[in-house]
Amino acid sequence: SSGINAEYGSADADFAEADDSFPSEKYSRSEEMIQRFVRVDHAGEVGANDIYAGQMAVLGRSEVAPLIQHMWDQEKAHQAKMKELIGEHRVRPTVLLPFWRVAGFALGAGSALLGKEAAMACTVAVEDTIV
Repeated sequence: SSGINAEYGSADADFAEADDSFPSEKYSRSEEMIQRFVRVDHAGEVGANDIYAGQMAVLGRSEVAPLIQHMWDQEKAHQAKMKELIGEHRVRPTVLLPFWRVAGFALGAGSALLGKEAAMACTVAVEDTIV
């Protein structure tokens, strides 16, 4: 038995070595991936929220306003969940968020200025892309 341990090493020592380094590295990589996913998803929900805000600024008194408002309310719930996950996982939001917000509002308002059909096409394109 001792000859086997001398030749091949102790299974307990190998396990302890692997136990000390591999899981912590794996956890670190997993946490990094979670942070990346949460950061990207948060930016997407913020952008979608701002697109609807821009559309409502233009079409808020039109016949499509209730539909846009309904979709916007859903996005507000999604954004609230992402904000919760940002805090839970201690994720730093993207530094580009201020630009993203302006771009989202401009996309929403710009598509709405082109008409109801363009606003709905924008919404469908965004929702199909992020789902």
